[in-house]
Amino acid sequence: MDALLASNSAHWSWGLRKAWSLLYRQVLSKPQAYAELCKLGFTSHQVGSMLMSAEMKHSALVELKKLEVRQLQLAIYKREDALLEKQRKVVALKKRQAKLRAKRDSYPPHGDKGRSKRYLLALRQLREVDSELEFCVNCISQKARVLRDKRGKFERAKADLTAGRVSLCFGSKKLLAQRPGVHNPGSPFDSLEAWKATWADAREGQWWSVGRTDTTQGNDEVKWYADTRQLRLRLTDQLAHERMDARGVPRSGSSQKVMPLRMQCRFVTLEGVDFASHKGAARAALEEAFGKRPVTMRALSRRLGDASRAWYVQASVDVPSGFGTAHVATRESGVLAWTSTPAVSPGARSSPMATACATSTASCPGT
Repeated sequence: MDALLASNSAHWSWGLRKAWSLLYRQVLSKPQAYAELCKLGFTSHQVGSMLMSAEMKHSALVELKKLEVRQLQLAIYKREDALLEKQRKVVALKKRQAKLRAKRDSYPPHGDKGRSKRYLLALRQLREVDSELEFCVNCISQKARVLRDKRGKFERAKADLTAGRVSLCFGSKKLLAQRPGVHNPGSPFDSLEAWKATWADAREGQWWSVGRTDTTQGNDEVKWYADTRQLRLRLTDQLAHERMDARGVPRSGSSQKVMPLRMQCRFVTLEGVDFASHKGAARAALEEAFGKRPVTMRALSRRLGDASRAWYVQASVDVPSGFGTAHVATRESGVLAWTSTPAVSPGARSSPMATACATSTASCPGT
């Protein structure tokens, strides 16, 4: 069973990477990408989940790119202000330097007499100004270099955002940077084989099945039955066909004898699966959502201490918050601020401030 789930997860994860490549590398339309993925041994619902997952990841990365552009723009503004302030300080220091030099030159030593106290005071102040001026010049040079780098990053990020170019690493950038080799002597992995095993677990250890409202269990590919605590997983067509060929079951046909065998090859049933979390709230939310709201399922694996693999399933459903704007009167109901006009006498001038009530109307998603 573990090998079967791992094969299904690997094929599904490969399909997600293929969907990303078709949509955002080859720039195909969604119907074209749908047709290409259907040829690779996936059901229509699986292809829909892959395309939707790819679109959600792309939208999230676009928002992150927008945030990066805004942060770079803000950093550039701050660096420009700091640079301008330092340049003003340099101008002031140069003026003070010129005055101190003139003051020092007005008290030159005469003959056998040593340098006067006024001369020494001006000399000491001049040296302090020279030191501070040198520090400011070096600081300006460093800030200008950093400003050029940030402007370059800003222009590149802005160009990528305009062109819609975002990068996604299936497996994590951190793990990719830890690949052992001659170029990376500080890798925490002892061998390339150990890194490849960890890399495969990170890339192929999970899959997402986006839910649908028009199904009884809220999901077509991963169904959970609360009364029997059974989890029914639908395998990819490629894996199901391989199981049919191994058992000698025909892939098509209307014979009543082979239909149950064909379904056994297409589906896997796991016993004793329950969502016992949040003191029963998770199970109640799932049971209430069946047939009313989509239930998105995520199956994933984690390596245990003895190198074995444990499988988990996570269900996500939007839970109504119960918030309404009809009877908003307290902070617990969503009031953010409350101001009222003070009582005034008939002859006094009334305040222009009117009664105002700010409320929060955003729904609260639950998982």
